[in-house]
Amino acid sequence: MAKKKEIYFGKGFKRIYFVIAGLWIALLVFLFFRRYYDCIGRQTDFFCDDYSLGSDLGGLIIWCGIVIPIYFFIKWIAQGFKK
Repeated sequence: MAKKKEIYFGKGFKRIYFVIAGLWIALLVFLFFRRYYDCIGRQTDFFCDDYSLGSDLGGLIIWCGIVIPIYFFIKWIAQGFKK
């Protein structure tokens, strides 16, 4: 009788993580452009008084880049459960 194949969770985890990370980055980019277009036309708005494209772009890069160390941290934790 043939043995059943073991389920490989690593591949499924990667796919799920990449989809979630892609949605996270897309949401952040959307919010970045939304704030940019809202503040570019209305500089009198309370939330746009201290608007700076450079600081917003830097924040966007940091928040989008945070998915990389999180991936390796979760991968490191998952490797601890392997035999």
